[in-house]
Amino acid sequence: MFVIKESEKNKNGRIDIWGLIFSTAMIFTMILALIQKAMNGDYAWTDWHILGLLGLSLILLIAFIVTERKVAQPMIELSIFRNWSFNGANIAAFVLGAGLYGGFTYLTILMQNYMGYSAFDTGVKMLLISGFTIVLGPIAGIISGKIGNSWLISGALLIGAIGIFVMRYMIKVPFEWSYLMPGFILLGISNALVNPPITNAAMGSVDKKYVGMASGILNVFRQVGISFGVVMLGIKLTEGYNDSLNTNIMNLTNIPTEFKNQMLDVFHKAGAFAGSQIFDSKQAETFKAMPAFDEMKTLVFNAFNSGMQNVTLLIGIFLLIGTFASAILIKNKKNTQNGN
Repeated sequence: MFVIKESEKNKNGRIDIWGLIFSTAMIFTMILALIQKAMNGDYAWTDWHILGLLGLSLILLIAFIVTERKVAQPMIELSIFRNWSFNGANIAAFVLGAGLYGGFTYLTILMQNYMGYSAFDTGVKMLLISGFTIVLGPIAGIISGKIGNSWLISGALLIGAIGIFVMRYMIKVPFEWSYLMPGFILLGISNALVNPPITNAAMGSVDKKYVGMASGILNVFRQVGISFGVVMLGIKLTEGYNDSLNTNIMNLTNIPTEFKNQMLDVFHKAGAFAGSQIFDSKQAETFKAMPAFDEMKTLVFNAFNSGMQNVTLLIGIFLLIGTFASAILIKNKKNTQNGN
């Protein structure tokens, strides 16, 4: 209120109604298509429920681009995408959302549904990731000024990728907090260091009059990345979970085939997110006395671990894509001329 001066207002500004409609509808249909895929494992990507929505999203994107090129005051000035540094910052924001923030969903499920932590305990443990921002956030700006946005973003995302691969290597059944802690620390350092330079790179690569627009675009890329990541990671988790169950349960030799099929049906319907809850339910009471009960529980936990192996691999790939894209596309300010 006392220090920041108000920016100049554009009294002649107009709302880009058609741009608003087309962009909102485009993002809605794209995310709805992803949700359809996640909720219906039997749908192929070519299924009309998914392909139709993705096709509509593409048509809306084209309509949006045409609109923005013709209106006098567009919601998004498309020329800012000619700047490679701006594009690199948006790619970094997208993969950060898809990988790290999208992955929070499945780390939470692991800790609550399979490790038995309460929601409060899970939140406290997740602070190991977010808490680093308090300490390292201000330092990130100083480091960025010394080595440049490009190297700091790439280095931070690489630290995150290393953290997730460390977690992937360590995690196993029975799940323990000690398997997650080293990876959480590295992910926390990555998260704390990467956000300030991403914002700096995006804001510093456009003309001053487009700063607000650039900020909005950056946040859209990050938020859409989270939605994309939650869906794609969920698909990979379910695939690993189901494949492991199908293989390991059918390989059991001391259980009748009919019972195996019944158990597979139960576990598939419950899904990978049910965790230990399915074994603590009233429906499971009649099966607890069976010799194979504990063995089945171990198989389900191993199946979830197989799914988490897929999840952590995909998160690592997302973060590595951001690492290389940032190093290649984002130019440090001292090497940048005229914002390009």
